[in-house]
Amino acid sequence: MIPLAQPDISELEKELVLEVLDSGQLSRGPMLRKFEAQFATLTKTKYALGVSSGTSGLIMSLQAMEIGSGDEVITVSYTVPATVNAIISVGATPILIDIDLDTRGMSPTCLKRAITPQTKAVIVVHSFGQAADIDSIIAICESYGIPVIEDACEATGNCFKGKALGSWGVIGVFGFYANKQVTTGEGGMIVTNNSAIADKIIKLRNNGRKMDGRWLDQDSVGTNSRLNELSAAIGFAQLRRLESIRKKRQKVNENYAKFFNAFKPITLPCFSQHEYKSMWFAYVIHIDNSFAHHRDELCQSLGEDGIACGRYFSPIHLQPFYQKQFSPISLPNTEILARNGLALPFFNNISEKDIQTVVDKVKFNLCRLSDSLSGQYQCGIRNAT
Repeated sequence: MIPLAQPDISELEKELVLEVLDSGQLSRGPMLRKFEAQFATLTKTKYALGVSSGTSGLIMSLQAMEIGSGDEVITVSYTVPATVNAIISVGATPILIDIDLDTRGMSPTCLKRAITPQTKAVIVVHSFGQAADIDSIIAICESYGIPVIEDACEATGNCFKGKALGSWGVIGVFGFYANKQVTTGEGGMIVTNNSAIADKIIKLRNNGRKMDGRWLDQDSVGTNSRLNELSAAIGFAQLRRLESIRKKRQKVNENYAKFFNAFKPITLPCFSQHEYKSMWFAYVIHIDNSFAHHRDELCQSLGEDGIACGRYFSPIHLQPFYQKQFSPISLPNTEILARNGLALPFFNNISEKDIQTVVDKVKFNLCRLSDSLSGQYQCGIRNAT
């Protein structure tokens, strides 16, 4: 079985985790402070605050901005449920808009149309680590006085025009689930340059308590959303290895491009010229519209061949819960990418041989499923039978 994702844990992570275990301090200790300081340096922000997950980070970001009932928050449907769930969790109304096909991120044109007097924030998602048109979006929001939150949960270590994703908006939120570029198993990070927001989040992640020595003094409502020392140790080690991780993931990307070798029915993911040294979170190919109706069959066939894959993303506006709660909407670009997108195995230590196997199986099965395709393209596949 070739998995869809797999964490890359070295001896350094193990060494630092044991250091924490031997210290006897498993929460609110020096390792979290080290991890936060290193992350602030990476993103060139004043404050980096470790939290229990990217989802909790999004919720607390909205709470810190005092967004709630009667407020609208604009975001995209082409994302994971957590982005929209965070908006609903604080009592606000999510306004879902379409994406641009080239960036797979929020369409600035659609954003302009969606803004109303009730719009209190915009959450921009950098899907799979690829930058949305963030500078255009920031300019639009600034003209209306609307704050931007970046959902950079899939974009740790990535930059756009030389500036770290997550550092463009008022708040940036990162996630460290096991399949991310940088992982802590579970966990997240909030970055900001706003001291008032940072102070609020520090209390929100700590049950509303102050952190100035008066441990029992509570002046707001919050939850226990802290990042523990063991997770921080793993994250700190991962950041120390970030350039090595980046090179590994870039090599995987190069090998996929080499083995697909301009196989025309497939469009490979591609960073813009402004995203130098960025790395993918997930490797999502898109099947030509003429053959996209075979996507689910292809996914099933790959699974039968021992290759894990994923249908990324399933649009939020087409989810049963959302359809029950909100009026129907049509988002053509979102629906196109959701219909023909397929995530292939992508992780630091996948071998070149396994990548070749994945590509061969994709070509073989797609040609097998489409007689017209088999007649148009070279589908003699190595080791595919």
